[in-house]
Amino acid sequence: MMRSLLNISLALFFSVCLCEAAYSGEVEDGITAFEKGDFAVALEKFRGPAESGNAQAQYNIGVMYFTGSGVQKDYVIAAEWYGKAAENGHSDAKAALGAMHYEGKGMPLDYETAINLFKQAAEQGHAGAQYNLGVIYHENAEKPEDYVEAASRFRAAANEGHAGAQYNLGVMYVNGEGVRRDYGEALKWFEKASEQRHAGAQYNLGIMHLTGSGVPKDYASAYAWVSLAAEGGNKQAEENLENILIRMTPGEKEKARALIKEWTREDKK
Repeated sequence: MMRSLLNISLALFFSVCLCEAAYSGEVEDGITAFEKGDFAVALEKFRGPAESGNAQAQYNIGVMYFTGSGVQKDYVIAAEWYGKAAENGHSDAKAALGAMHYEGKGMPLDYETAINLFKQAAEQGHAGAQYNLGVIYHENAEKPEDYVEAASRFRAAANEGHAGAQYNLGVMYVNGEGVRRDYGEALKWFEKASEQRHAGAQYNLGIMHLTGSGVPKDYASAYAWVSLAAEGGNKQAEENLENILIRMTPGEKEKARALIKEWTREDKK
């Protein structure tokens, strides 16, 4: 028996990587050292600018303590450095500190402060913060307007390329939560997330092709998408591959193999 589409993902997004933008002087040298795995040098390069008030360096030290990169993992120290960077207007730091407040990492739970930090970061265009607000509004929805707000937040993040938000917005279009039910829109957002190897979105695309939801039934496309999702670690996809395969003709199986080869080749470009 085939399983239904995957539900919305309600996991918070944690910002735990260094920014890719170029910075001059010691901060840039620190980022280069960090990327090479020379964490001791990275920390030394970040320390001076951070103590002088450089928000990027402060955030980077926070990342190192949050992830335990070259130092003993310490959420309390990470939060202190994120806090310094947030006070200096760093949007990644605000989003990271908000997530720590929301889950009580290195500090007591404080939903009000977390949401306030997410909103500040979102106003600065931070996609992860927009996504987190979408999760919070959806998870705690008590009235229809909360789902509308969740969809709006996911859309803002999705338009910035956030794969999780693209996936969740697709699910909301399937379910008609906060938006009018529209399988065409769901397909569009699942496809965008799938291009970023989001296994849940790939699985949902497969099921939509299998059932003819918003798209003509196509067992070859269904199998190809579910197969890619299984390769990405999606358990439901792994369980349902055989159920799709037994329905397929030899020609459809050949088409599915060609699609997988084509999509895999395009993904590597």
